[in-house]
Amino acid sequence: MPLKLGDLVFYTVDEAAKVFDVARQTLWRAIRLGNLPSVRYAHRVFIKKEDILEWKEKHYRADQAKKRKAARKSESVR
Repeated sequence: MPLKLGDLVFYTVDEAAKVFDVARQTLWRAIRLGNLPSVRYAHRVFIKKEDILEWKEKHYRADQAKKRKAARKSESVR
């Protein structure tokens, strides 16, 4: 369940991965590289909804991610 503070909505990395259909590892990598702003509070990492949407529009290419996933799946079948 997202954290709401006034007009702001924050998600944990796990919540954001589910809600925005992005792998957790991808979000962690974006945070680590500084491409996705985050806030640490009480041993948790929160990401603002607007920041996720902006990052996804600018940096995330779902079509490429799905192609890579399909390629890995076909290689493991062989």
